Amino acid sequence: MYYEVSGSRLRILGTNHVVPEGMPLPSFVLDAVQWAEAGCTEHDPSEFAPRVLLREGERLQDLLPPDVWHALHHAWHLELRNPADLQRQRPWAAAMNVGISRLRMSPGAEHHFGLHLQKNGRAWGCLERADEVADLLDAVPIMDVAEMLRAALPKIDEAQAHFEATYTEWVARDSDGLFEGLKQSPMYSLPSFREAYFLTRNRTWADRLMNFEAPPVNTVLAVGCFHLLGPDNLLDLLRKRGITIREL
Repeated sequence: MYYEVSGSRLRILGTNHVVPEGMPLPSFVLDAVQWAEAGCTEHDPSEFAPRVLLREGERLQDLLPPDVWHALHHAWHLELRNPADLQRQRPWAAAMNVGISRLRMSPGAEHHFGLHLQKNGRAWGCLERADEVADLLDAVPIMDVAEMLRAALPKIDEAQAHFEATYTEWVARDSDGLFEGLKQSPMYSLPSFREAYFLTRNRTWADRLMNFEAPPVNTVLAVGCFHLLGPDNLLDLLRKRGITIREL
């Protein structure tokens, strides 16, 4: 999942933010890292830390339906995580984070890409601020968050197998297989989450890329591979704006 913007020094790389523990990055990621003289990713993950927490005095338990809260609390307990930490999570953050500690994983493409660029004194920028993403997710109706949790929690024991299957499809550049898996995810199948996390961001990125000056050096834009799949994916939005994109 590696593409060239024709007539420019910009390439687009579809990434996995994390990979199964001990598994290598695919050759197309290594090629992108070696080619790049500068890089750009979605946002700085470290900026998310303060935005995943509720305001002082608020409790997640008071925001979710009782059945969802009890199921979520039970799953959190099984992961041996501090219950007080769960109470402070924003609803969307809890929905996105539950089960993640069960995954056996290693840092993905962006981590290695960033280290390589920094080691060589090269620029590493972002398309958006973490605050922008958090604002979009804050606007998702609480009942949709509850619906996402109702769909996801019963399948939490399948998370590792799904994670490994996604990695295999990504390495094989199997866009169809990746999209079939994505469509089964509550985060994509629920319209409000899909709009907030994928479609709105894709449109914003496309507009910003159109307004950027052409990069003077070899530059790789590294975004999650799911943003390159399905209707209104980033590649198609750029093509609709007259940009020619070729897969490498």
